[in-house]
Amino acid sequence: MNRLAAMVMCAVLLAGCGDDPLGPEDYDISGTWSGSITSPSTMTVTVTITETNGSIHGSGNLAGASTSLACTVTGSRAGANVSMTIAVTGFYDMNYTGEITTETRMVGSLTGSGFENQSLTLTKN
Repeated sequence: MNRLAAMVMCAVLLAGCGDDPLGPEDYDISGTWSGSITSPSTMTVTVTITETNGSIHGSGNLAGASTSLACTVTGSRAGANVSMTIAVTGFYDMNYTGEITTETRMVGSLTGSGFENQSLTLTKN
């Protein structure tokens, strides 16, 4: 009886072993992401990015109450950390530094072109 119990316990323990669940470094961040900035005025940021081997590139749109500006996105990813440069013709570049917290959420800040550590959470559509 003790031998049977030991075998069952080993089987249960082995069944629980396996790969760790996905973490932020494993998430596919390619796709369309959007978020809003509310200060100094409300602006929606929408970017469609592709990530290949840690390199990020894409394009998007910055839209305000009466303005819509096309942008390009370049950057990099290391694990859960993301760094992107958002370029709009005629404006200084903006730098987004963030952390992937779930498969559909990045939390970070935007600096440049009038923004100073402006909080920006991006959600994958």
